[in-house]
Amino acid sequence: MLPTNQLTVLFASREFALLAMLESALASSGAHLEVVENEDAVVAALTASPPPDLFLLDANLARSERGANVEQILAAAHAGAGHPFPIILIADGMTEEWVSRLADGTVDDVVPGSTAEDFWSARIETVLRNFHIKSEWKRSQQTSVLEEQRDTLTGAYNRTTMLSMLFRETDRVQRMKTCLCLVIFELDDFLLEYKHADEVLCGVVNRTTRLLRSYDLMSRIGSGHFLLALPGCDGFNAMLLAERLRTHVFSTPFQSLGKAVLISASFGIASSEGRSPVVVLREAEQALSNAKASGSGRISCFGACQPTHAAPPAFRVPQSDEKLLCW
Repeated sequence: MLPTNQLTVLFASREFALLAMLESALASSGAHLEVVENEDAVVAALTASPPPDLFLLDANLARSERGANVEQILAAAHAGAGHPFPIILIADGMTEEWVSRLADGTVDDVVPGSTAEDFWSARIETVLRNFHIKSEWKRSQQTSVLEEQRDTLTGAYNRTTMLSMLFRETDRVQRMKTCLCLVIFELDDFLLEYKHADEVLCGVVNRTTRLLRSYDLMSRIGSGHFLLALPGCDGFNAMLLAERLRTHVFSTPFQSLGKAVLISASFGIASSEGRSPVVVLREAEQALSNAKASGSGRISCFGACQPTHAAPPAFRVPQSDEKLLCW
């Protein structure tokens, strides 16, 4: 039995007899059948919002209308939202091409045009049910992967994922001869004073990410220990960002267990220069140790942090979507 909520079914065909049969087969379900007869109308309907719940494509449309391309129509159906609805191809026979499209998931079913009216409701119900199950499985897989990559408390990347991404970013630095800086910062005396302050940790991540660009990376690598990877950013600009974090993230108290908590952080910075992430991480850790040895809330850079001739990267200004070049 088809779903009780009204379905929007997009039907691309010029076959009147086929249309009449589908209308009769879907009548009891209350489905709304939208008919389009040429390629432009099909593409417009597929990309409209909201999308249809089901797309029925008559393969004979290519023969009945000069220039219609079934492959282009299928590509349009998968564009944008990425196949958000099941697709049934209505064809005279099961060719090797349609078997291939069915196997790779381009279409969800291939139904002969000669299929009797009595079987259409059952066939559509099966396609909708299988598509729903497949979609739920994909969402579950994506959630599982996301959970494996993220710190469960703060949502920042975990240490293992960050290290893998650093190798990828280092490859890019080597190929494109660009900059990459790592910034490690640690909350001062956090383990001693705020051991159970989950709200503080989440607040640090939320405030920090608001200052970063969309392609910057942030990871929680310890209890109160965080790592930033800044593609295209030299040591000088990384120092400026660290100063901005110290000013805008840690100058305002955090709320923890109903109390206002003012904390500071120490920062260590190292430039990649295309070297192994393990080496650069070790240098950033050394810079962090130097900063902590100098007192609370200090910033230290491993080696010289001089500006390059390249344009400075843009980071967001707090409380706005504006971008700021070199603070």
